[in-house]
This record gives sequence, structure tokens and C-alpha cells, in this order.
Amino acid sequence: MKKVIFFISSPLYKRDIIKYGYKILKTNNYEVSFYNFGPILFPKMFTKAKHKSRYQGKNQKIFFSKDEALLEISKINSNCFIFCTIHYNFKTHSIFRAISKLKLSYGLSTINLVPNNDNKVINSETIFKKISNIQFSLLHLKLLGRVFKYNNAKMFGIKSPDVIIAGGANSINSNKFDLADKNTNVLWTHTYDYDTYLRNIKLKRLSLKKIAVFIDAPSPMFSHDSLIPGVSSPLTVEKYYPSLCKFFDLLEETLKLKVIIAAHPKSQHAKFPKYFGGREVIYNKTSELIRISSLVINRNSTSINFAILYNKPLIFHTTEEIENSIGMRTQIESMSSAVGKKPINIDKLNNIDWDKLIKIDKRKYSNYKNLYIKKSRTSNKMIWQSLSDWLKDK
Repeated sequence: MKKVIFFISSPLYKRDIIKYGYKILKTNNYEVSFYNFGPILFPKMFTKAKHKSRYQGKNQKIFFSKDEALLEISKINSNCFIFCTIHYNFKTHSIFRAISKLKLSYGLSTINLVPNNDNKVINSETIFKKISNIQFSLLHLKLLGRVFKYNNAKMFGIKSPDVIIAGGANSINSNKFDLADKNTNVLWTHTYDYDTYLRNIKLKRLSLKKIAVFIDAPSPMFSHDSLIPGVSSPLTVEKYYPSLCKFFDLLEETLKLKVIIAAHPKSQHAKFPKYFGGREVIYNKTSELIRISSLVINRNSTSINFAILYNKPLIFHTTEEIENSIGMRTQIESMSSAVGKKPINIDKLNNIDWDKLIKIDKRKYSNYKNLYIKKSRTSNKMIWQSLSDWLKDK
């Protein structure tokens, strides 16, 4: 193998070049390219998502038509390895079919799984809300979604991946393993956050600060994931931010900590926005901020990985709007219960037991790390160094 091509479906940002190990792969003498199918698969996201800091380099090919994409795939030869970050479904079937017809070597990833108790909340309320939210014009899409799934892919002539890069022990439960066969290698690594953690622990250790880090998410102020069809946020700007600021005020007064906003990279906040009560917003420093913090506040971000790794107290929060949304409510409940927490409703700030709220369950933290971040007793190599070594031995 002389070249690694990443198949992606969302806007490629400069920070993604680091996430996908561009320098590591280049150091190991691999050419690196990015094939972006975003305009075909998620045109609304590709057009409307944040444009600032998008990667504009020559190593990315962006496809605006299916024919254009399939023609380019047909030119890929056996010296290339494809890493698919795209998911198999009816929209991407032709892409996976092209890979399979050419018998190209490719890999999948299951390294960013999070707790999900969705299968445990299937009750009358769940069923009614799911049915009531379905637009009949989209029913045929849902039926296609049920057909074109990983567990049916082989039936449609889709080749099994040569390798699956796995993270926490629960990665093995990903539906992507339905496409694997006896010849598929499982490469145990860890989450992208753990790569960041490995880079940061090499830096000079800084003293702890009296700060609480709020892990930002784009919604409701900015759209990103909500630009994906079928994904939406229940939150409104008018209700969410005032409640959040009241909670921050109470926390700062009670715990004597200063709240800092660790901005989501897809957000576009000012430095001291009024809707955060004038609190400071800092970009691209989530891991570093959590490392020196005294407390971490989360909604449903996977960046709680850093709080687990640095052994920081965690507070999860919900709202009345979230409580009326099965999707986001379930995400928050699943993540919080996995670390022994119960989310606090910031619309009802009464009788808070702060000592209980910030207590760490070390056993559950350790279990979370093993299940969702990094399987115990696996290599501490960076993800893409592990892949490079595997490719050399292939």
C-alpha cells in the first residue's frame, strides 16, 4: 500500500487533518487524500455548516454528483487503502458496491461509540412519538433504511472490510461488525480524544485552576448535526441560554469556581457573548482546559472522555425542552448513568445536593474508559500509527 484515501461525508476542517493523522501517515511514507461525498449525501450540511477553517488544500476531492464520484473511485488501484468514515446505507450503497466490484482494500471505524440505552425505552410513549414524528413522504426512505443495513450488505454484494479500527470494548457491539467476516482484522486502538490526550500528557503539567469547564455544543445557537436529515435539536435559544446562565451563576456562587466555555469547533461564538452571561469562550483547547479544571459541565458531548481521562467531577444537565425530547433525553440519561450520575434540570434549580452532584465514582469512570474510550491492555500507539504498522504488515 502506498496511498491512504479517506472517504468522508461532512465538511473537512483544518483540525480534521490532525484527527485523521495526516502527518503520521505521511511520516510513514503514505500519500494521503480525502474524497468528500458531502455534497451528494448531506448537501444542506455541506452548504450551510460553518465555512470558516474549512480545509482548502489540494489533497481533497469534493464530489457534487454520483457519476463523478463513481468515476473517480473506478480509477483507484490496488496500491491504495480506503478508510471509510461514511456509513453503509441506501445513499452510500453505490459507493460500497464500487469498492467491492474493484476488490479494493478498505477499513471501517467503531472508535467513537457512546452509551445508548435507546433499546431500553421502547414503550408506548416512545412508539407514539416516533410514529407522530414520521412524515408519510419519508416513509419510503425509512423502509430503504431498514433494507440497506450492515447486516444485509453482504446479500447485496458488499465486500467485508479488511480491517475494523475499534476503541472501547463495546466497539465490538457496533452494527459495522455485521459486515465483517473471518478475514476481517480488528485493530484495537482508542477514540480520537485519546489521541489528543496522549499528545497533551507529554506537555508540561500545569497547575489546577478554580474553573468549571462547560463543554459547548453547537445547538441551539448554531446548526451543524441538525443539518443532517432526521436529526434535530429540541432546544430554543430563548429558553436554553437564560436557564444555563442562571445555573452558571448559582454554581459560581456556591462552589466558588469560574465557568469557562470550551467552544465546540463547529460553533461561531464571540469571545464574551451575552447569551453566556459574558463568560469567556475559548476555542480548540477543550482537553487542555479540562486538564487544569476543577469541574466539567456537560450536556451530551463525547468530550466527557477528557473528564474521565483526567479524573474530573462531571455534572450533566437537562432542561424541560430536553425532557420532552426522547432522543436527546435518552442520550443524556445514557451517558450520565454510565458514570454514576443523574442530570440536573437547569429549569428547576431547587434543593441541589452539590456534594453528591460533584462526587466521582472511580469504578464507573474506569469502566466507562474501558467500554467507550480504550479497551484495557491495548497499545498506546496513536491510532494512525497503529494503522500504518498494520498496513506495512499486510
